[in-house]
Amino acid sequence: PTPSPTLLDPLTLLSSAATDKAPLSAATLFPGKSVTVNAHPYTQALTATSPCAAAASPALAAVLGRNGCQGLFRATYANGSAMVTVGIAVFDNAAQANAVKAAAATGNVAALFGGPVKPFCQKQECRISSNAIGRYAYFTVAGYPNGKPVPANDTVALAASNDLATLAFQDLADRGRAEAAAQSH
Repeated sequence: PTPSPTLLDPLTLLSSAATDKAPLSAATLFPGKSVTVNAHPYTQALTATSPCAAAASPALAAVLGRNGCQGLFRATYANGSAMVTVGIAVFDNAAQANAVKAAAATGNVAALFGGPVKPFCQKQECRISSNAIGRYAYFTVAGYPNGKPVPANDTVALAASNDLATLAFQDLADRGRAEAAAQSH
């Protein structure tokens, strides 16, 4: 009998730099300029690629550095009510990304602004989140373009933060599925 081909697990592929070989760029990690998540439309306003420490709060920068962060890709999205920056940090392996996720409550990525995007989430309260999949840790920081703080009972910035965290997860999962499909042929 002929052995059946081994199915490649997308999460396994994403968990190591040795198996995650697709090109890395802001364009490959944030492919959609106009996206809809949970029936909420967003427009991508900016993207940037930065050294890890330059794109994070001091507390998070230290955690990223201790865990071997290789680079941080960010994109800012707007939906008319809120602004959200999503950051995806790249590591050699899933253990490093998970260690950052576990320690990320101490800080977050810096909001990405410039040009037509006014500064947001600079000194006021904003919604933040962190998570990890494979060798990637991802973060969101969500607030308002007028600079007002996000109150504890806010639902608009919270929904935007959750939406863009979902988008980051989906984009990374799609990356793993695409690599699995490419490697199985």
